[in-house]
Parts: sequence; structure tokens; C-alpha cells
Amino acid sequence: MSKIKKTGSIANKLLLMLVGISTLSAMITASVLFVNEWFSATNEQRKNLVSIAEILEPNLITAVIFDDNQTVNELINPLNKRQEIIYSSVSRPDGSIITSIGDRKAYLTVGENLSDYIIIKNTLVFDKQNFGKLLIMADKSYVENRSQFYLYFLIVLILANFVICLIISLSLRKRFVAPIIQLASLAKKVSSNRDYSLRAKKITDDEIADLTGYFNQMLSTIEERDQYLESQVFDRTKEIELANKNLRLQAYNDSLTGLPNRHFFYEKLQRTIDYSNRYNLKFSLIFIDLDNFKEINDTLGHDYGDLLLTEASKRLVECVRGTDTVARLGGDEFTLIIQDLSSKERINAVAENILKCLAKSFQLKDERVFVSGSIGVTVYPDDGDNVESLVKHADQAMYESKHAGRNCYRFFTNELQVNAQNKKMLSDDLRRATYENEFILCYQPIIELKTEEVAKAEALVRWNHPSKGIIWPSQFIPLAEEMGLISEISSWVAENALKQSILWRSMSGKERPISINTSPLLYKGDPAWIENWLQQLKANHIPGNMITIEITESLLMESNDSIKSQLITLRDHGVEVSIDDFGVGYSSLSYLQELDIDVLKIDQSFVKGIESGNDSLALCEAVIVMAHRIGLKVIAEGIETAKQHELLLEAGCDYGQGYYYSKPIMAEEFTERFITQAPLEILA
Repeated sequence: MSKIKKTGSIANKLLLMLVGISTLSAMITASVLFVNEWFSATNEQRKNLVSIAEILEPNLITAVIFDDNQTVNELINPLNKRQEIIYSSVSRPDGSIITSIGDRKAYLTVGENLSDYIIIKNTLVFDKQNFGKLLIMADKSYVENRSQFYLYFLIVLILANFVICLIISLSLRKRFVAPIIQLASLAKKVSSNRDYSLRAKKITDDEIADLTGYFNQMLSTIEERDQYLESQVFDRTKEIELANKNLRLQAYNDSLTGLPNRHFFYEKLQRTIDYSNRYNLKFSLIFIDLDNFKEINDTLGHDYGDLLLTEASKRLVECVRGTDTVARLGGDEFTLIIQDLSSKERINAVAENILKCLAKSFQLKDERVFVSGSIGVTVYPDDGDNVESLVKHADQAMYESKHAGRNCYRFFTNELQVNAQNKKMLSDDLRRATYENEFILCYQPIIELKTEEVAKAEALVRWNHPSKGIIWPSQFIPLAEEMGLISEISSWVAENALKQSILWRSMSGKERPISINTSPLLYKGDPAWIENWLQQLKANHIPGNMITIEITESLLMESNDSIKSQLITLRDHGVEVSIDDFGVGYSSLSYLQELDIDVLKIDQSFVKGIESGNDSLALCEAVIVMAHRIGLKVIAEGIETAKQHELLLEAGCDYGQGYYYSKPIMAEEFTERFITQAPLEILA
């Protein structure tokens, strides 16, 4: 028996199962018998009460008929001797009580627990006539007493069954569990000693015997595999070490260039900060972004772009010492951590060397390409005392070098930080302004020089900032382009300019074309904006030639098939295309004809000098003659004096625009001055 107790749960579970099943079966049977006895006793009590009522009924009818209340009382009183009857009454048909015994209050409140009582109601009927009612109410004390006795009897039977079952189960448990105990003991020895040569003996001839055989076969298999696995451990260990090495290499190195990656860079930067802080040292963090990489990658393909990144990374490694760190953050961005380097002169030398190395041509397969670098520099701890601030400030300095014309380097300054914060605030305000319509349109007249009439108007957007007042386009349009808001602003300008054109047409009966400046980014993005503009023209019944789209020379030179298609679509719908600030950039005359340009706007820098007798007038005359020869109209911008007006008129210029006629003004003032006045009053 002690051996069985040591085996743990199987023997006990088997015993518990056998005893539990037997006891549960006995309890279920006893419960059924008890319930049956309860209902049987209840029915028997009800029958007894019904019999009593039937015995009393004839005599009660006679007594009630003769109005013999004494007899009625004598017939009812014996019921009071029965313990279970708690109330009885005889009543007339109208409900009045003739006589009653027991607790009437208990009867009146019986509705709350009706199941605890048995109520018999017999109508006193003679010759089909109702003479009253007999009521007998009894509790279930008889049923409870009888059921209680029966319950004690069942409990004794259940206990007897439990004892007998326990004795039988103990005997069966020992017989069934002994083979399992042997297997468990052997398994424990094998586990403790790792001796797989041990085998179990068959005690019985049943399923447990089969289990013993399978157990012995398993030990044989394990013994063979254990010997094989031991021979493989050394090889597996080597493979795991190699895999861990490769994983670490992938986690910390850029797969393309072999340089440390972003993850390694941030860990290295933090360690460098900790070391420099501990020993009161300084170091420099340099951010490098390759200029024109995107153009090369898009033009020649990603294979050439990858080769360029690989070659550029090699040159950067050659520019620094072995103790310094060169990492690739991603894309065409690289970082350098230069140890013990804080003097501006030494940093200048390193930055100049990097620019010089990158400026040399790169031979990529059969292509020779050129790139440059935009560099941002920060010094620890002067420009930041943690990873986040150093990286952010180096990035700001790098973008400053891009804005400065690229192929240069810039140090981080507090002014850069202030500018970045101001830009962030302005960006937030601009996003709000786009949704809350804080923009306004000013209009500047374009005068036909021969007639001095207002031929057109240029719509110029202004930002009416709630606290800063009027903000000029040069201050927020580049930011809008950077933030991706230029499409929304352009749509707003077009919509409101068209509304103003409709209003002027209704007031004067004349069509006055309106020029609208467009951002080059519009043509490089989703061309759906053109369809939206054309739909607005159609919805307002405005002919296409009442709108002039102004583009830049740079867009003309960059034009690809998509840009050409968009410009041709505009021309096909009658919209005129004008080149703004002509002469300040690079232009191709073939594009002027290929894209069917309508108007050239001579930049004000040429107009400004035509009075001094220098080459500006000759240049303006040449542009005018050339434009007229290929069928283009010419607008001179920036006319500020009567002399300039006269010289350009003599040169054959078609239109003029500038402060001589009017500065950009609000629509109300424009209407008053140029829509409702006679032509000769304009220059008065």
C-alpha cells in the first residue's frame, strides 16, 4: 500500500474515479427516490383532505339549507384537532363566513407562498343550487415529516454504498496500477541516470503489457538517437556560432555598402557621447546628403544608383581616420562621427576634403556621372548633449547647405534652430489657413500699350494671417510646395479668380482674361488638377481663352511627356500659356514652338535698365522681335515710369504691367478704377 501512495496521482485518481462514480450514481438514485416520495406524500395528503371535504359536504349542505349554524360549527370543529389543518371555513354564496376555525390571517396571506400549502375548495351544491363553499387549508408538515424520515433512510444507504465501493476500489486499484508503477519507476531511473539500456518487465497480459513493449522499443530508439546526436553537437555548435555572427552583421551593417547602418550608428553615437562626457572630450557629427542622386537613380536606373552609393561610401571611408565612424542612414544619406575633432579649422579641412572627393566623377559601368554633397556639421556638446538633439541639429545644418546651393557645408547655429522653429509654426499656420480660407486675391492690371486699356489682370495670392497681417507669396508658396498644399491653394486661386471674372463680365459686359501663376509641382504631380480647372470653366460658361496659365522657364526645360501632355491639354481647351520672368533662366526656343506657347513675359530685371541706354533695351527689343516672329505676344513686367512705357511701346511690346499703372490691389478697388472708368482715365 505504501508503494501505491508514493506513485502520486494515477492511483489516487483511479480510486477517486471509482468511488466518485459509485457515490454519484447512488446520490442521483437517492435524489430521484426522495423527489418521488415527496410528491407521493403530497398527493396522499391532498386525497385525505378531499375525502374529509366529501364526507362533510352532505351534512354541511343540510345545515346551511336550514340555517343551522350550530350544526355547521359542530361539523367543522373536529378539523381543528388535525395538526396539518391551519384554517377551515364555511361561507355563503355571497362570500360571508358562516363559521371558521384556525388562523384566517394565514389564509389571507397565502398568495405570497402558495406552494407551501394545500387548499381544498368544495362548492356546496344541492339540486343544482349553490348554498355556499367549504374551504380547508393545510400546511405540508405531514409531507415534510414523512420525507424527512425517508431522507435519513437514503443517507444511511448512501453511506453503506460508499464504504462498500471504497473497499472494492482499493482492491482493484492495487491490481490495475502495479504495472504502471513499474513503468513510472523505470522512467524515473532512466531520466536520473540517462541509462537507456534499462528495460521494463511485463507483469500483465493486456494493453498495459503492450504499453510496456512500446516503452522498451522507445528506449532502444532513444539510445540509438542519443549516440547520433552526441556526434552532431560539435557541428551544430559551429553552425549556430556562424549564424549568430551573420545575424549580428545584418543587424548592424548596411547590406548594400557594407557600412554600419542606422541601428549601429545610433548605438555608436550614444557610446561616443557617454565616453566624451566621462572624459570631457568633444567630437563632431557630420551629415552628408548626395546632391542629384535622385536624378541619376531615376535616369540610369536603380542598379546604377546602388553602384553610386557603394562607390561614394568607399570615398567617404578614405576621407576619415580608422578611429572614425562612417555610417549609412538610408537612401543617399551618410553620417560621420569624427572623434576628438572640435576646432572649426580642422572640421573645415575634413568637410572640404569630403566635398573634393565627392566632386570627382564616378565611373559606373559604361556611364560617367557627377554628384556633390550637402554637409551639415554639429559639435558635441556645443550643439547638443544627447543623440536626438545632435542628429536633429546636424540634419538642419545639412538642409541649410542644400538651400545655400548644394555642394557646400554649414555649421549648426542657434539661428538655424530659431528658423526651424519659425518654419514649424508657419507650417502649422499655413495648414490651418488652407482649411479656414485665410487667403485673399489681389489683382494687377495688364495694359495694352497701344490703347492704354486694361486688357487683362494677373491674380496674385496673399495670405491674410490673423496676427502677422499680409504675408507675401515668396514667404509661403515654397513652404506650401514642400508641405504638399500647393494643389489646394492653386485650386482656391483658380476658383476665386473665375468668380471675379464672372462678376466683372456681368458689370462691364466685356471679357477680361485673368492670368494665374502655377507651381511647377502641379505639373509633376497628379494631372487631375487640370480636369478640375476645366470643369470650373465649363460650369461657369467661361471660354478657355479667358484664363492664362503662367509657367516658369525651368518647367519648360524640365518638360517630359507628362508635362507636355498637360500643357497641350490646356491649349486644346483654349487656355493660354505664358512664360513668366522670361530671360532669367535657360530657355529653348524649340520648346516655345513645340508646346505652342502664347505669351512671353519679359522679366522686370531687363525692363529696369532700359532707360540707362545699356544693353537692356536691346535685349528687350530682341525678345520682342523674336516672339513676334514665332507668333507670341509679349508682356513687359515691372514698368515703373512713363519713359519705360514709351520705350517699350516704340519697341513694339504688346502689353505692360507694373507700378506705373498700378500696384496689386484688392478686387473692389480694381473694379472701381479699371472696370467702371473709361480707358483714358487709367493713366490719368
